[in-house]
Amino acid sequence: MLDKAGVLWASAAPFKGTVSYAERRHVKNALSTGKFSSSEYSIGKLIGKPIFAFALPIKDESGDINGIAIASLDLNNFKKILAGLRYENNTNIIFADHQGTILFNALNPDLTGTRDRAELFKRITDGPNDGSFNAFGNTGTYRIISYRKLKLSHEQIPYVYVRAAIDHDKALEQVNRDFVINVMLLTLIMILMLGFAKYYCRKYLIEKIDMLQDASSRLAKGNLEVRVADKVT
Repeated sequence: MLDKAGVLWASAAPFKGTVSYAERRHVKNALSTGKFSSSEYSIGKLIGKPIFAFALPIKDESGDINGIAIASLDLNNFKKILAGLRYENNTNIIFADHQGTILFNALNPDLTGTRDRAELFKRITDGPNDGSFNAFGNTGTYRIISYRKLKLSHEQIPYVYVRAAIDHDKALEQVNRDFVINVMLLTLIMILMLGFAKYYCRKYLIEKIDMLQDASSRLAKGNLEVRVADKVT
């Protein structure tokens, strides 16, 4: 809990002396807008770990702000939060704040606190609210990337960019394998269909035409005993 100057006066974590959060993004935004506000990557002043926080202004009966409540999430807990998700082993989940600082990288946790790949982050920020594209990821591998922007309704800038990335070549391996199997099955079906069509035409069409031609030839030679009705019906 902070006073309206952004100075801490109560906390679940022990603290000593004067601790001010007045310079933090979520606190400044909460004071200026009077609304629930988001932060950015930072190091917690009390726990000394990477965090992401939100701030909620506390107002009196007249609507004036007389304090701020803040809640901080230890970024190390993202791994626990996402542990229940099911996805392929080579799929990566990445969270980045509004400046492009990585909040969480499932496959490369050491990248937390570092800047996202500049051209990749720009492509996401310049794009629509969600989308997919192919690009090189933070580790230099070519990947298929899907992303989504998370934004509070009254904030212009998304507070978090969430994306999932899968290795392009490995993804295509499965696609190509399925494609080859489907082509082989389709080819087999076509061969069977052609064989059936050939057999059907030979047995029920060509052979009867041959019989009619033979009968016509024999009739033309004066053989009036030729009978083919029972053979061509």
